[in-house]
Amino acid sequence: MKKKIIWFIGVIVLVAIVIGCAFAIDMHRMKNYDPVIFSSWGKELSAQDAAEIVKNNLGRKTIKTITNLDNPIIEEMLVEEIDQTRARLFDKNRDDTGRTVYRVKFHTFEDGLLGPIVIYVDKKTGRLVAGEYRE
Repeated sequence: MKKKIIWFIGVIVLVAIVIGCAFAIDMHRMKNYDPVIFSSWGKELSAQDAAEIVKNNLGRKTIKTITNLDNPIIEEMLVEEIDQTRARLFDKNRDDTGRTVYRVKFHTFEDGLLGPIVIYVDKKTGRLVAGEYRE
């Protein structure tokens, strides 16, 4: 009887350690905006986090042309609401239906000629989903 109790407690402790390790791995991956292994554990990006992700993916020359770098226009929307005649999905093989994204819009000195820079960022994973065409 005593051996069964010790064995049962050992299994419970082992399961708790495995879940704790999975949680720690995913939290580290979310902090670095990498895809998570198990889930987002209920954590979502803030609008400012999404803007930082977009900034980190733009080139230095492009960033120099942005006029509203510190306060981009950010909207929350569903993937289905992305106008695919104006935007290009970065991964067409992935079905993101039902996912919430941030639409991050930066104005530039070249807006009259090319239009603004608009990038869509997945709210849960921080993955870049799509970008609007500039003319």
